[in-house]
Amino acid sequence: MRRSAGRMLASLLVAAFGAVGLAAPALAEPKISVALSVTEAYIQGGSLYVTGNGRTVQGDPLDSAGIMVYVGEGLRGSTLTNADGSFTYATAAPGPGRVQIKAYYPGSEQYKSATATYPLTVPPAAGTAQAATAISISLSPTAATPGAVVAISGKLVSGSVPVGSAVVSLTTDYGTVDQATGTGADGSFKATVVVTDGDNLPPSFTVTVSFAGDRYYAAATAKATGTITTPEATPSPTPSETPSPTPTPEPTPDVAGSVSSDASTPEGFDAPMSLVGAAFFTVALVAAGTLVILGIIAHDRRRLARGERRGFGTDFGKRG
Repeated sequence: MRRSAGRMLASLLVAAFGAVGLAAPALAEPKISVALSVTEAYIQGGSLYVTGNGRTVQGDPLDSAGIMVYVGEGLRGSTLTNADGSFTYATAAPGPGRVQIKAYYPGSEQYKSATATYPLTVPPAAGTAQAATAISISLSPTAATPGAVVAISGKLVSGSVPVGSAVVSLTTDYGTVDQATGTGADGSFKATVVVTDGDNLPPSFTVTVSFAGDRYYAAATAKATGTITTPEATPSPTPSETPSPTPTPEPTPDVAGSVSSDASTPEGFDAPMSLVGAAFFTVALVAAGTLVILGIIAHDRRRLARGERRGFGTDFGKRG
């Protein structure tokens, strides 16, 4: 009984794990990379023919894969690959000039997407004129300080068709600019202009972009203008004015001839004090003179007492 119960439990566990395994989703495998190419694009009898090939990176051909074909920026249609991965597409020929052919594979659950391009020059029909072109141009920033670098960007097109692999020349009336540059497959171009620093700066500068034209496309010119801003100068600090010293008024002389007080008289003294000092000096001088005279008289009296006669040429005080 125990052995039968054990076997039954094991069977139940195996069945349960099997059910879980069946219910669990399988892990998604990584997609395979694709190498897509356009081998040729040509004009024949007023039609454009595009041929190419699609294979995996391991070299396996893509069978019945949908390929989308673009002429310039516009989608013309789609086609399927053959068993060997090759494809062919035919559409109406575009106008004369340079145009880019693009093949695009959007991918699938198994394969990654891929893109391939092919540049094509469509010759003009005999006796037809060159296709008209136009240039768009912009500056960034549109206002620049002296010495700044300004980015130039633009595009050369013929109608709605970009003109790639074309050379455009650039000039400016103030500053230095890249002399020439080429357009990409989408007709775009980039360059730079440096605003020159110096005296007597103009208020603006102008960049001119020109396409000289070729066998297929007519010439075109465009201009863009930017402004030159001068940084505001920092004002110099205004020096503080040192107040002039207040002049000391000259003493006004007394019309009656009285002595003016000395300008150097210490604070707290005035003219009456000076007069008191002068009076004191006079009294002291008189007193000193009186003392001298009294001394001389006393001296003469002592001499007369000793019987000496001097002074007046007489026998004054002499005894008989």
